[in-house]
Amino acid sequence: MNQKLIELYIVGAGAFGRETADTIHEINAVHPTFQIKGFIDDWAEIQGTAINGIPVLGKFAYLIEMAKTTKEKPHAVVTVANPQAKEKLVQKLDEYVIWENVIHPTAII
Repeated sequence: MNQKLIELYIVGAGAFGRETADTIHEINAVHPTFQIKGFIDDWAEIQGTAINGIPVLGKFAYLIEMAKTTKEKPHAVVTVANPQAKEKLVQKLDEYVIWENVIHPTAII
């Protein structure tokens, strides 16, 4: 049975975002779950580039516009390490996205 992969946006293209992308690849090696669509980040200098082969698609407003245009909430994982910045970002995007948890396949919870 083919399960449809969850199209996932990584919110934050810093070190934690790159580490999360690696974790997603490792999850998919065990149990295909996610299709990484790209990074979302407000850093102007990286717009339109690719990081480790993953495109930087746009700024945080990209997800808001996508949700408004398609009438469907995109799936995302937030990878901003600063707790205050993360809280503000989640509050800004919360009504527009479905947040996913990314947990390494070898993690013991």
